[in-house]
Amino acid sequence: MAPLAPRLARVQPSLPLVMSELALALKAVGRDVIDLAEGEPDFDTPANIVEAATAAMKRGEACTRIERAASSLK
Repeated sequence: MAPLAPRLARVQPSLPLVMSELALALKAVGRDVIDLAEGEPDFDTPANIVEAATAAMKRGEACTRIERAASSLK
């Protein structure tokens, strides 16, 4: 294997990775932590949210284009 360039020593870990590792460490010592560092919660979506989202999609309210978005969200 070829030697690595010295400049690689300056590469820092990504902030979301550092935050996730911190959350894991806090959980390991018994702290109640919700980890959102990587953009995904570490728990399932609550059933009432799933039901509301499903109902909204069935009503055709799932558009993400701003001109078609529900006026209550603008």
